[in-house]
Amino acid sequence: MNLSIEAVNHMDDVDGVLIIPFYNNNYVMSYNSKENAWQFPTGLKDDNESIKECIQRLSLKEIGGIIGFVDPIGYYKDKNTVEEYKYGIYIVDIEDFTTKPKWSETDVVKIFDRIPPELIEDMLIYNIILNSLKFIIKEQN
Repeated sequence: MNLSIEAVNHMDDVDGVLIIPFYNNNYVMSYNSKENAWQFPTGLKDDNESIKECIQRLSLKEIGGIIGFVDPIGYYKDKNTVEEYKYGIYIVDIEDFTTKPKWSETDVVKIFDRIPPELIEDMLIYNIILNSLKFIIKEQN
């Protein structure tokens, strides 16, 4: 994982995205009953799809979110699959919500002012990103 200014300059070749959505300065997550887990929108790009189009599609599909600004913060490589995929990590401002598509894989969307640790304790990637965000926010204040 690389969360740095240098990493942001090397994100043109990402295969997919991990979105950390915020609505009114609160985190937005969805519950996926198939995986029995709270999740941030994540997925691979479709053929000929831009990063922004992928973020728009996943935001709408997984949380019903209409995106505002998009801020890249780094990337990670998923080596747990047969192929290695590079995922860009993006902070996304959600301007509004609409109805999710019927074929969405997520069940419930929830807004958190802070994410309860028990929801993500088994999600190492989320813990690393969220701890880094806390550090970045402290540095900016």
